[in-house]
Amino acid sequence: MITTLHQLAECFKGRGSTLYGVGGMVRNPLLGLPVDDYDVCSDMQPEQVLELAAEEGIQTGGAGTELGMIELVVGDIICQHTTFRHESYEEGCGHRPRNVAFSRSLSEDAKRRDFTVNTLYVDILKDEIIDPFGGLEDIKKRTLRAVDEHTMARDGVRILRMVRFGAELGFDIDEDTFAAAGENVHLLKDLSPMWIRRELDRILLCDAKYGNHGLVAAMERLESLGALDIILPEITQGRGVTQRKEYHKYDVMNHLFHAAEKAPCRLELRLAALLHDIGKPESRRTTGRMYMHDKISAEMAEKLLKRLCYPGETTEHVRELIRHHMYDLRGEAKDATIRTWMVLRGRELSRGLIELRRADVWGSGIEKGPVVTADRWERVLHEMERRGVPFTENELAVSGRDIMTALNLPAGPKVGSVKRGLLLHCARVPEDNKREVLLKIARDLVNNS
Repeated sequence: MITTLHQLAECFKGRGSTLYGVGGMVRNPLLGLPVDDYDVCSDMQPEQVLELAAEEGIQTGGAGTELGMIELVVGDIICQHTTFRHESYEEGCGHRPRNVAFSRSLSEDAKRRDFTVNTLYVDILKDEIIDPFGGLEDIKKRTLRAVDEHTMARDGVRILRMVRFGAELGFDIDEDTFAAAGENVHLLKDLSPMWIRRELDRILLCDAKYGNHGLVAAMERLESLGALDIILPEITQGRGVTQRKEYHKYDVMNHLFHAAEKAPCRLELRLAALLHDIGKPESRRTTGRMYMHDKISAEMAEKLLKRLCYPGETTEHVRELIRHHMYDLRGEAKDATIRTWMVLRGRELSRGLIELRRADVWGSGIEKGPVVTADRWERVLHEMERRGVPFTENELAVSGRDIMTALNLPAGPKVGSVKRGLLLHCARVPEDNKREVLLKIARDLVNNS
């Protein structure tokens, strides 16, 4: 059984081919970072790789033989083998190359890759690094540089990958490479929403990869390139839209960048922070102020997320976070009112709103310390959980059937209304979440309705 890459490389050698590791497999150890992607390559044709796998009992998956890509399960890792190739793109074809031709040349294969730090190959058996484009020097300089002057013109995804790699690795971007990305930013129009969403997610969570906090810099790079006008035009509507200086250091657009970076590293919270004020420009145009911008922002965010093909659950959660992010801004609500509000929102959304409030305040560039309203909500939520407050009707000590039997009610909206009344009652008096007590309260609710 083949359980190591070294054993796999021996199998390739036995068939007259050299197996190389490439990309992050080589780059990351040089940076002291973990390897999370195992990309290997050789001059062996896809059909030959599949034949080798069958003979050696290697499990395969995700075969993309027309592009020369085959997944190989080796021990505890899944590595993707790609046959040496060269490829061409045409404008309008998106991320997928129009023509692919397999090659026996490593140098030919290297030319079709994106950045020099990703064109480092290692001969797995000899443990020797091949560096055709000066990637080792760029790693020392912590600089991202395109393979050649045509790299950024071949594929619009490379523009987003450039920004993402810069943020994840904490690298500078070579001036010529950045300029070339700007000249070809129109290629983003050819990308499918799914590709944009995939790279946007990785940019938003860039600090989760290796701990580098580069989200604001990444968003500023996208803005400087003109990429945001194409992929997230709702955000750039806030460019130059000023806010009250006693509360905000930044215009609306830059506030969104900073709020997103201040949010915890979870996708739904980062999305909510990035989009929570996108309705402010429209609100100012229609009301003369920024009145009701939370509702407008929620509607705009929902449309944006649907356009980028986010799952319905994600879209709904982000929309609700944005819709309620202005609640009790001045901290005037009573604890009992907050408890009811939290039960209506649910545990997860309530926790998210606490974090979003902090990100919103800290993203203003003015306040840096404790956020009074968020801290208070957190205390209330902890107390609710300590006292066993039910957050869903399923957590009540009675079921709908119990209510129908005890009160002689038929199934229907009335039962649901009673259960909702019981839930809101227990938000304020959680100790009443006992079967007999709730049935008595349910009877009073019906008699007084």
